[in-house]
Amino acid sequence: MSMTVSAPQATGNALTIAGLSAGYGRFAVLHGVEQLTQLAAAVVASPRTLILDEPLAGLAPSEVEHVATLLGQLREAGVSVVLIEHQPRFVFDVCDEVTVLNAGKVVKSGPAAEVRADEDVRRVYLGQ
Repeated sequence: MSMTVSAPQATGNALTIAGLSAGYGRFAVLHGVEQLTQLAAAVVASPRTLILDEPLAGLAPSEVEHVATLLGQLREAGVSVVLIEHQPRFVFDVCDEVTVLNAGKVVKSGPAAEVRADEDVRRVYLGQ
């Protein structure tokens, strides 16, 4: 009797162990779970710098809060994070330094509080 497990069986076993198998079809993984799994995979490598491109896309509010907490933990661990995100309120809340682009051009770059207070940034991105 062979102890070899097929790839689909191994995947199913891993999902069961992670508590993700119940209620999910063969290819139906919630987008938020997929995003957070990718983030977890990146963190496992213990990076000094992590580049995240729109990590909040498709996440529920509770998942967004989880990402904010995780980014805070990464900061405390000394990990530099380059964040590309279209939710300015989130960016200003979690980032120390911010660069705002509009049509590929820098509008303002600097400490988050300074950039957030900039008149052009407020007009373009915060609707004020």
